[in-house]
Amino acid sequence: LERNTGGVGVASVICTETPVNPEISFHQHQDPASPGAAAHNKAVVLALAKSLASIGADPQEALLSGTFAPGSTSDNTGKGNTCDTADDTVGCIFTQNLLVEDATAAEISAAVAGVT
Repeated sequence: LERNTGGVGVASVICTETPVNPEISFHQHQDPASPGAAAHNKAVVLALAKSLASIGADPQEALLSGTFAPGSTSDNTGKGNTCDTADDTVGCIFTQNLLVEDATAAEISAAVAGVT
């Protein structure tokens, strides 16, 4: 989950809405080219994995919440490394193999150890 911004490398404003399902509550991903995004996005994935594990879901599914590879901050189009395929019902980030996982399966397994 990431909110779009007007430029590559620009961090999104954090969403402050109250979640509908508070048991699945986490911060959104940041543009991967923004400062500190790699560590932030990894923390988001690990928090999501813990939330999923706490409700009995597969915590490895949190890896699907990743985003695109970092784009160039000199990209004036604001597009970065994205895709926009109108007829792709699955999502072009998946069908074009553009998803960058922010953590490893082993990191998720370690993060959810003992979560019930």
